[in-house]
Amino acid sequence: EGRDIVVWIDTLQASWTRAEDRYELVALPYQSGVSSAHAAFQRQWGDDDDRKWRAFGADSGLFVEILSGEPMDAHGRGFWVRTRKLERRLRIAQAWSPAVSTPERIRLQPGWNAVGNPFGFDVPWSQVRRLSGLDTTEVTGPYSFDGPTQGWTIPDTNATWGAWKGIAILNSGDAPVDLVVPS
Repeated sequence: EGRDIVVWIDTLQASWTRAEDRYELVALPYQSGVSSAHAAFQRQWGDDDDRKWRAFGADSGLFVEILSGEPMDAHGRGFWVRTRKLERRLRIAQAWSPAVSTPERIRLQPGWNAVGNPFGFDVPWSQVRRLSGLDTTEVTGPYSFDGPTQGWTIPDTNATWGAWKGIAILNSGDAPVDLVVPS
């Protein structure tokens, strides 16, 4: 019988650099239950300042700024961020890695969902699709957003769900479905 090794992550930094003063669809890996998304961004970029950074959640057509005191959990969510004159590599601090024997589940509500890779490593999209058993007539995606060009990619061009990346997925069904992400 195998056992998981769960480790404490003091600091983890993304391997890619975001574009300056451009919107990016990002994810904060390993943040389940640690704190709110706002607190994670604030630890990285300092106190709220619209001139330096802004973060938004976007689900089911709602585009809502994440403000101080907002309890929104970062786990499995994608966030729109824009920063000016700040560190352009995302990082997290003080989190536990997940157990690798159990895939992570992300609930997709009907409508558009901004979801984030819950891990600090790339995940093959074919494995996500296979484990999730998604009905491709009802679930469309993933759509990736490229910050430097400010353009979208179409679903068939996304072979890998990048670490620290958010994606958009449309659930056109009437009921929530689970996206199953292998570790």
